[in-house]
Amino acid sequence: MIIRLESPHRVAFFTDVEMVALLTENAEGADDFIQRTLGNLESASPALKTTLLTFINQQCNASRAARLLFTHRNTLMNRLEP
Repeated sequence: MIIRLESPHRVAFFTDVEMVALLTENAEGADDFIQRTLGNLESASPALKTTLLTFINQQCNASRAARLLFTHRNTLMNRLEP
């Protein structure tokens, strides 16, 4: 697995490679991983999905994402709170 990831390290923690391992080896495990990490995002409001996508596309820079969404940075951060 580490060789496939082109890592210079010989040892890795499972949490570091869990997503790749599950997605490439075990579809059921991948589904469980997605549910654990993303939770109920599928049923989230369109506003939350747009906010999250913009935030991620801006390399998690809240100020830039807020500017693109024409909102205040604090509003954006409040939307992203669990």
